[in-house]
Amino acid sequence: MKYLIKFLLMFSLWFSVVCQASEATPIDQNQAMSELSEIFFLDKTLPIFDYDFINEKNMDYSITSLQYINAYLDEIRKHDELPNEDYFRIVLRTGAYVGEVLRRNEQNHDLNWIGYDQFSKMDYPQEIKGDQISYGTMAVLIDSNSNMVVFPLQKIEKYLQNGEEDSLKFFVEAAIEYMNKKE
Repeated sequence: MKYLIKFLLMFSLWFSVVCQASEATPIDQNQAMSELSEIFFLDKTLPIFDYDFINEKNMDYSITSLQYINAYLDEIRKHDELPNEDYFRIVLRTGAYVGEVLRRNEQNHDLNWIGYDQFSKMDYPQEIKGDQISYGTMAVLIDSNSNMVVFPLQKIEKYLQNGEEDSLKFFVEAAIEYMNKKE
C-alpha cells in the first residue's frame, strides 16, 4: 500500500508539474521512472501480476536481463484477459525497467524520461506523438542532444500483443546501435 500511495503522489505531482512546463525545458522524470523500475521487481505489498515468475537476482539492469523480461511477458501472454489495473502495472513498471536498462547501458547519450503532456507539445510529427495519451505513451525517453524519442512502455504493449517478434532485448540493442550511428 505504501508503494501505491507513493506512486499516486509521484504521479499526481508529475502531471501537475508537467502541465506547467514550457516546451523549451523538458522536466526530467528520471528519478520517478527509476523508482518505478525498482518497484517492478521489489514491490511485495502490491506486486505485479505473476510476481513469482520474476527472479529478483536477474534484474540487474543489464541488457541480458531483458531475456528474463521477455520470458515474464510470455508468461503473461498465456492469460486470456487481465484486469485493467494489472495490465496498467505491467506496462508501466516493466516499461520503466526496460527504459532504465536502455538509459544505464547507453553511455554516449543523455536519455531522460518525460511525460506525454510535455512530449505532445514538442515539435514532432503527429504520427509519432499520437492523438492521445495511452499506457504506452505515458512516459517516453528523449535524447536531449538529438531529440530522438524512444517508447519503452509502448514496446511492452506491443510485446504483449505480438510476443517474441517484439523482443525487448533486440529493441534496446537496436536503439543503442541506432543512436551511436547517428553521431
